[in-house]
Amino acid sequence: MWVAVAWPASNADAADVTVSVCLQSSTGKGMSGGSAQVYSGGWKQLGKTDESGCIKTAIAEGTFAFGMTHEGVYVQQEARAGDGSTIVFQAVSTTVQVLDSLGGGFAGAAVQYYAGGWHSMSPTGRDGRSTIELLPGNLSFGATLDGIYNQREQNTAREATVTFQATRTTISVLGSNGKGIAGAAIQFYAAGWRQLGSTNPNGVVTVDLLPGNIPFGATLGGIYNQVSVDISTNPAVTFQAVSTTVRVIDSKGAGLPGASLQYYANGWKQIGSSGAEGSVTVDLLPGNLPFGASLGGVYNQEAQDIAKNPVITFQAVATTVRVIDSKGTGLAGAALQYYANGWKQLGSSAADGSVTVELLPANLPFGANLGGVYNQKDQDISKNPAVTFQ
Repeated sequence: MWVAVAWPASNADAADVTVSVCLQSSTGKGMSGGSAQVYSGGWKQLGKTDESGCIKTAIAEGTFAFGMTHEGVYVQQEARAGDGSTIVFQAVSTTVQVLDSLGGGFAGAAVQYYAGGWHSMSPTGRDGRSTIELLPGNLSFGATLDGIYNQREQNTAREATVTFQATRTTISVLGSNGKGIAGAAIQFYAAGWRQLGSTNPNGVVTVDLLPGNIPFGATLGGIYNQVSVDISTNPAVTFQAVSTTVRVIDSKGAGLPGASLQYYANGWKQIGSSGAEGSVTVDLLPGNLPFGASLGGVYNQEAQDIAKNPVITFQAVATTVRVIDSKGTGLAGAALQYYANGWKQLGSSAADGSVTVELLPANLPFGANLGGVYNQKDQDISKNPAVTFQ
C-alpha cells in the first residue's frame, strides 16, 4: 500500500537539501540495482542505486516516505530529510534450507520466492541451503525436491531462515499374513512417475520425501495397485496382498488334482497345478483378474475381483458319452474320445454303452468308433452333458 505523507506548509518554502537513499546488504555493503522512490505530492522515481548502493537526490527538508524495490521485494519507510542525511534500506541474508528427516541437507532442491512474481534462487548446495540478500518482508517461498513442491510464507524480518523438511516415508508390501514380501516394484508420482526400487526382504522401501498427498504404486507378480496418501499425516504407505485360492472341483464338489492354473497380469503367470484337494493358494495384490484352468486339455477362463471374493472356482461337468443301437440299448466296446488340444481317449463303452468323465465345460468334439465305423460330433457340455451316438 502506498503511504501519502502530509507536509507542513513550511516545507514548500524550504530550501532543497541533498539526501542519499542507500541499499545495503546484511553486512553493510552497498547493493546496486535497487529502485528508489520518494513521496512528495505523489510518488517520484529517483532511479537505481549504483555500485556504492546509493542514489542522491535534492529534496525539500522534511519528513518523507521513501520506498525501495530490489529483486521484486518492496520496502517503505518514513525518514527525515536533512542536508547530507542518508536513508538506508538494509537487506536480510535470507536462507532457504531443505532438510531430510534427520536434519541433514538435501542438495539440488529448486527453491524460489514470490515478490510480484516468482523468482528463482540458486539450487540448494551440499548443505541443503540456498542464500540470497533480500529486503525483509512477509514472503512466500517454494521448494521442489524429487518433483514434490512445498510452499510456505515467512516474515524474514523476524526469521530469515526458511526451512522445508522431508518426511521419512515407508512403503510396505505385505502378505495376507502381515509379513513383508520382497521384490515388489515401488514408485510415486510427482510431476511424473519416479521409481523407488524394490522392497527389501522385510517388504519395505524407505525414502525421505517432502510432505504432501502423493500417489504411490506397487507392482507384484505383474499386478499393479495404487493409493494416494498424505504423508504429512501418515508416512506409512501399505499395500497388502490377498490370500487367493483357485479351485478345480468335480460335479459333486470334490477337488480335482493336476489342473494347470494361471492368472493374467501383464502377461500370463503360472500358479502351478492343483493339489489333491483340487486347489492352489497364492498371495496376490487385489484386483479384477482373469484366471485360467486347464484340465484334461480343456481350458476355462473367468475374471474375478479378488478384493471382493478371493476364491475362484472352476467346476467340471459329469459328461456321459453313450453309444446306443436303434432301439436305444447301450452298445459295449465302442472306443470313445474327445478333442481338447489333441485327441484324448475316454476308453471303451461299458455294458450300458457309456463312459462318464469329469470335464471342464466347453463346446468339444467327441468321437466314437464301433466296429471300425467312426462318428464325430460337437457338443456344448455346459448346456447338455449327455453326448449320444446312435
